[in-house]
Amino acid sequence: MKKKILILALIAGCNLVWMAMVAFPENQFVRSFLKKIHKKERIVVALAGPMTGEGGMNGRDMVRGARMAIKDAVRAGRLSDLEIRLNLFDDKNEIRSAMKAASEISLDKEVVAVLGHYLTATTIAAAGIYEKNGIPMITGSAAGEMATDENSWAFGTIPDNGDQAVSIIIRARAMKRHISVIHEMAESYNSLIRGIEASAAEANVDIRYSWELKASDENRDERLEQIINDLRAIQDPGIIIIATQSREAAAIIRGINHPGTDYTIIGTETFATIPFYEALTSLPQERVKPGYYLNGIYGSTPFLPEWGGPESRRFAVNYRDRYGEFPTWVAACYYDAMKVLIEAIELKHITGRKVREDRADIRAALAGFTNPEEAVEGVTGRVFFDGNGRVERLYDMGYYENQRFRPALTQYHVIARDRESVFKKDIGSKVTVAGGKVFSQKNLVFTGMDINAVDSLNVRSGEFIVDFYIWFRSSGDFNEKHLIFENSEAPIRLREPVLEIRQDDFTVRAYQVKAKFKQPMRYDEFPFEKHRLTIRFHHKLHIDRKLVFIPDYLSMGAGPSPDRRQIPMVNTSGWKVDTVTQTRDTFKKQVGSFSLAYSRYNAHISVERMDGLFALKFLIPLLSLALFLSFSHLLPMAFAGTRLFIIFFVELATCICDYFLGTIHPSSIILQVEVNFFAIYALGIVSALVTCAGIISRRMDSHKWFDVFTYTGQGIHVLVIAWLIGMNVIKLW
Repeated sequence: MKKKILILALIAGCNLVWMAMVAFPENQFVRSFLKKIHKKERIVVALAGPMTGEGGMNGRDMVRGARMAIKDAVRAGRLSDLEIRLNLFDDKNEIRSAMKAASEISLDKEVVAVLGHYLTATTIAAAGIYEKNGIPMITGSAAGEMATDENSWAFGTIPDNGDQAVSIIIRARAMKRHISVIHEMAESYNSLIRGIEASAAEANVDIRYSWELKASDENRDERLEQIINDLRAIQDPGIIIIATQSREAAAIIRGINHPGTDYTIIGTETFATIPFYEALTSLPQERVKPGYYLNGIYGSTPFLPEWGGPESRRFAVNYRDRYGEFPTWVAACYYDAMKVLIEAIELKHITGRKVREDRADIRAALAGFTNPEEAVEGVTGRVFFDGNGRVERLYDMGYYENQRFRPALTQYHVIARDRESVFKKDIGSKVTVAGGKVFSQKNLVFTGMDINAVDSLNVRSGEFIVDFYIWFRSSGDFNEKHLIFENSEAPIRLREPVLEIRQDDFTVRAYQVKAKFKQPMRYDEFPFEKHRLTIRFHHKLHIDRKLVFIPDYLSMGAGPSPDRRQIPMVNTSGWKVDTVTQTRDTFKKQVGSFSLAYSRYNAHISVERMDGLFALKFLIPLLSLALFLSFSHLLPMAFAGTRLFIIFFVELATCICDYFLGTIHPSSIILQVEVNFFAIYALGIVSALVTCAGIISRRMDSHKWFDVFTYTGQGIHVLVIAWLIGMNVIKLW
């Protein structure tokens, strides 16, 4: 008897361990155990950038973005047979150090590709060495064209300076017809200035003044002081464009920003980095009065999480959850650099065994991403390369408000590649011509909801009433009276605003709404019920090429994370509001043969049951039936008829309960509670088989196979009942 019990315990223990491995693959112990029994091929990727020194924060973001891409790929079930190891090299943002790092990487016989460098100058210095040694390189930060031009082994997931220049000029043109430029005398900035000059001429923007900062100038501080004095002496410098490093840009802004001044400043992607932000927020005036220097400053950037698509927002939320802060464009571009590299590695089945061949195959794969159909869906957009190994995309424009860098209220998108076709594509639009392309303006409407209460929730009918405030912050001709709330029972008309604020460049209007909504309910997790009540709306007149709703996280004060403030449930007992999330997506409507896309705003209110007894009312009878079924195994075969009666009774009772539940919650979706029903059905079949085997063995006078069936059936019963109890207890908690 002891041996039998020991065997059953071993079988049960082994099954439990195996079930734990299947159910909890993210567990550290399970992962380490699986790694030991499954050896992976190792792929080595080098990442070179400023790991120390003044640009160390940018180097940190490079590493974070690349590592997040690897972890997300593993979490998505990719790289199952590969392990990507990231080797870090510090180039200190210095040309000599960059060349030294590139030489060390080239001597490493395991490195199959390189991510980096950060600056255009350091990238150019290292790119030649990588090309000579046949190592593919992807930069996510060097915007200068020379970093990738005429180098078939170099690629960039950041648009080049030509695209950045166009973005800056069309923004400046929308504000004023003349500009002043302050720029560094360096290769990356020289190409940017050439692009600004060409785009300004095409867009009829006058460059009134221009100042240069030489890298070799021994008296840079004196030169900066001279530029600041010149600016102060000019009555109307127009839009001031600053294309310098973070320290110099901060010094200029500090020097010209004093009471009574009203300068409009546009910067490069440097303005959207941590070093620039910290250079200004560390100043006494900025600490005493947040926004003293930063407020109203514009900067171009290849990444804005609020303005991007679902991938951008998912990345921003995951990044913030992991590191406690919002991602910079540096982290996003290097996330995409690693993501496109992983795509190339998988496409060419790279193993890391034959490094020289692997390098050539990766380069060939990257060079093959040349059109939208072959693009990689990145967090900064769709990644595919032009003839110079660059992504071709307009920079977004952001501005600082309350020390937060957020999307500008107007953005631009390409509507035509030449002047001649513009009127065929977008008649009547406000268009701008620059960089050989035609651009149209798109208005962003910052939108937010503050939920006051959820009233009269009826989960059977899917009806609920919500009392909420809604506000819109916009620039231009946005009219919120033309909103269509998609799932409201009656049309909602916004009456007089409860709050209206008008400033020079934007308007804020807020309304209070109380309305009834209806939607289909899902019962996947019944009886541990959770439902997501959704309020959706889009604009009746403006398609998403003209207007986009953006969740106003800054005004909501919560970022993209759910709002944890307790929201009352009125006339609804046993429920509570768990979280509130606000997102945007696209709503498509078919009009004749045309498919029109509208920007849509969504507020999701997650509610859950507070009453644990509600779940127990359904679960205790089911678990009792399972235990009663197990009791049949204790009866000797002399009572075979009784055993069969118990099995029949349990199965019939289970069917009746299952039918009764179906009448309460008619749904085509398998409910969480139905797992319990199926488990009891399965146990009934096992019990019937064991009993039939016992009857046959008695007639054949052979107990050998009956014992095998009995012990197996008992083991299955123990495992299934333990699993059901554990699963339901975990859900109940």
